Amino acid sequence: MEGIDQIPVVTAFILGLVTAVSPCTLATNISGAAFVSRTMTTPRYAVLVGVLLSTGRTITFVIIGGIMIFAGQTIGEIALLSQTVGSILLGCVLIIVGILFLNIIQVNLDIGGGVIAKMVARTHTMGLLGALFLGVLFGLAFCPYSAALFFGMLIPLAVGVSEGYFLPIFFGLGVNVPILVFTGMISFGMGRARSVMQKVAHTWTVISGVLGAVLISIGVFYVAPYFSKSPLIQWLPYVVGAVVVVFVILREVKKNEKK
Repeated sequence: MEGIDQIPVVTAFILGLVTAVSPCTLATNISGAAFVSRTMTTPRYAVLVGVLLSTGRTITFVIIGGIMIFAGQTIGEIALLSQTVGSILLGCVLIIVGILFLNIIQVNLDIGGGVIAKMVARTHTMGLLGALFLGVLFGLAFCPYSAALFFGMLIPLAVGVSEGYFLPIFFGLGVNVPILVFTGMISFGMGRARSVMQKVAHTWTVISGVLGAVLISIGVFYVAPYFSKSPLIQWLPYVVGAVVVVFVILREVKKNEKK
């Protein structure tokens, strides 16, 4: 049963990777790495800055996640939700997250962004300590994608498993994988890093659409059985997922025609 025990850890890591490739998260962290690394004297310094940025951000995830997990477990012990209510809530969360990934609804959520804007200018005078501090600040700045994945999916997952307190660490590792790669690129050529970042940002519209379709389909899978007992209801998640994928494809085709 060891493989089953490892699934939450892998899921947390994948959620981190998905968060990392969203434009808001990726662009913010690359900008931070470039800003702090502009005073570097050697390529190793840039790599060290990236490691410290990643460490600071992971520390923030661990602290916030630990508090949320403890609160969730405490509430769960006081008043356990029934399996029916829990499944419906999980399904609704997945559907909402999926809709966010489709970019149908523009949510202006940038928790901590104002604080970062005021304090980031001071970090370049703090050396390596500034990189660590900047990472902590980045961990506090949630955009719609990262907030939905962290609070809407990672925390509920962590509350329900024994290794829950370790999951924010693996989420942080997933988030920081691209950042470390880009930091290495920055140390060898800023233009190359920007070029790759632009390609990822462009591809993200398709990736986010597919992810949105999958999440909505899974959400419908959890919710639908509680609203209908028809045998045909089992096909609803697949139909909904297919419709969303078609919508994403048509939207991309229309967008390319306008260029």
